[in-house]
Amino acid sequence: MDLGETDIDPSDPKHRAMLKNLQGNILKPHGREESDHLFLRFTGDRGAVRAWIRTFARYEVTSAREQVDAAKSFRSSGIPGAMFVGLALSATGYAALGVGTAEFGASFRNGMKHRAFSLISRNRDPPSSEWEAPFQGAIDALIVLADDSADDVEAKTQQICKDLEGIARVLTVEKGTVLRNAKGEPVEHFGYVDGRSQPLFLKSDIDRERAEGVARWDPSAPLGLVLVDDPHTDAEDAFGSYLVFRKLRQDVA
Repeated sequence: MDLGETDIDPSDPKHRAMLKNLQGNILKPHGREESDHLFLRFTGDRGAVRAWIRTFARYEVTSAREQVDAAKSFRSSGIPGAMFVGLALSATGYAALGVGTAEFGASFRNGMKHRAFSLISRNRDPPSSEWEAPFQGAIDALIVLADDSADDVEAKTQQICKDLEGIARVLTVEKGTVLRNAKGEPVEHFGYVDGRSQPLFLKSDIDRERAEGVARWDPSAPLGLVLVDDPHTDAEDAFGSYLVFRKLRQDVA
């Protein structure tokens, strides 16, 4: 796979392996109204944690292929897809699995608690000892659950918490709900339409944006903007991405 490519057509057979191996919510947002974010610290032995991740990835995590197919079905039938499920590991999470992170760079290994991290320094964040209690210590993994039904998300969260007994401790659950304006457009807290001027990678998304009238910029972006090769597998076209979860308070008034 050439990471310099853009305008990706999911129906092209050459992209089959990449989309199957890649998690969703990277090349396009999951688009669900409600979400739970489960922050974990592994407590089980290495073998048990590895086995849980293997099963969870195979049967629960939503692939980019599944996400693309669900979006296509929704546009044609109006029927929403299944719940989106994602899994992210931190550097300490990789360490718990006995997997090295040297290839991922110092910023990933250090994490946001490191005072030299540019975002922390630039925004004059307080030291991590003053953060909310669940975030002060090590966080090994993040599970993202998203659906249009808050009840379904809550039920899935409870199921996963039960399944994780003996494997991991759920440190906290951060809930999210999409805000919308009078037109039904998703907005951030200050009222600005969210998701505008974002880089696009899939042909259908790029074509839709151009059809709405793009005169000042090209929304297409190369895959290499968000994808990196997974150094821990020999599988063909296996990529991942970096994720930052940052919690902050905005003084809207």
